[in-house]
Amino acid sequence: MASFEARVAESLEVLKRLLHNEKDPVLAEDAQHSYRDKFGLVDFMTLSTIAALFNVLCSLGASDADLTKMKEWSSKRSVTLRFSGLQNCTFDRKEEHEEKSASTSVHESTLFGTSKSFTVTKVRFDGTTL
Repeated sequence: MASFEARVAESLEVLKRLLHNEKDPVLAEDAQHSYRDKFGLVDFMTLSTIAALFNVLCSLGASDADLTKMKEWSSKRSVTLRFSGLQNCTFDRKEEHEEKSASTSVHESTLFGTSKSFTVTKVRFDGTTL
C-alpha cells in the first residue's frame, strides 16, 4: 500500500505543477468532507468508468444493437466479455535514398587540378544502411 500512496503523492505533485499551484488536489481521505461528498465522488467515478468502458466498446466496433444485447444479458446474469484480435502487416513499399557524408576530402594536384570526394550511403526506408 505504501508504494501506491507514493505513486499517488508523486502524481499529485505533477498535477500541482500542471495546475500552476492554483488548486491544491488531495486524496479524498485527506480532505474535509461530509458523507454526501463521498457519495457524490463515488457516483461521479462510477459514471466516469461506465462512460470510459462504453467508449472502449464503441471504439472496438460495438454497434447500438450489440450494446443493447449486452445490456439485456446483464439484466439476467453477470457477463464476461472475451476479446480476440488479429493484426496483419503487408509490405507497403521499398524506399531508398542516398545521403552524402558530412565530411569532404579535397585533393589538389598541379597536373589534374582540385578534386573533392565524399562518401554516399544508401539508406533504406527502415533506417538501416546498405
